[in-house]
Amino acid sequence: IKDRYGVADDKIHVFMNSINMRLFKPNETLRPIPGRIITVGRLENVKRLDVLIRAISMLEGDHNELVVVGEGSKRESLEALAKELGVKTHFYGRVPNTILPEMLIQSEVFVLSSGTEGNPKALMEAMGAGRPCVATDVPGSRDLIQHGSNGMLSALDAESIAANIQRLQSEDGLAEKCGEAAADFARKNFDINKNLDREAELLKSLIAAP
Repeated sequence: IKDRYGVADDKIHVFMNSINMRLFKPNETLRPIPGRIITVGRLENVKRLDVLIRAISMLEGDHNELVVVGEGSKRESLEALAKELGVKTHFYGRVPNTILPEMLIQSEVFVLSSGTEGNPKALMEAMGAGRPCVATDVPGSRDLIQHGSNGMLSALDAESIAANIQRLQSEDGLAEKCGEAAADFARKNFDINKNLDREAELLKSLIAAP
């Protein structure tokens, strides 16, 4: 907008998607289950869950499992791939928001393996819940994740995704650091009540402008 239309910086206001931070927040009474990896999204090609399943098959140890939340036309082929590769995978379909935060918190790592993204709400909710996240380095996701700080950015291939999951599982303190930073980033940027207040203040200023 700035370059194409010559709009001044102080005239541009960016609002991200918002989430209910009363639901999607850390819960110290729940502990992640070692080896449990979760993803949330449509079971369609753009989400590249086949790549995620292949990535999990590359992880060290036999305790890893994948939790998939979402529905779509690729469920049958994804189930077949998981069985073929020996990846323990649970397909839950759609899950209400009253249950999803607990599922996120009880997972060791959240992964978003999409080939493209907009403003990914599933990633925002996982960050709000304080999960260490791995996301592919695509527009939308890279706007939220600072690699090695509040999460991990991965190339699109299974090997890179697997390597980043493995780092979070094995590198001392990294998962905790990324999870805490992700929750802090979410509180500052995704809170629906704070963002509604910001939008209201902007509208008031526009109405009051001469």
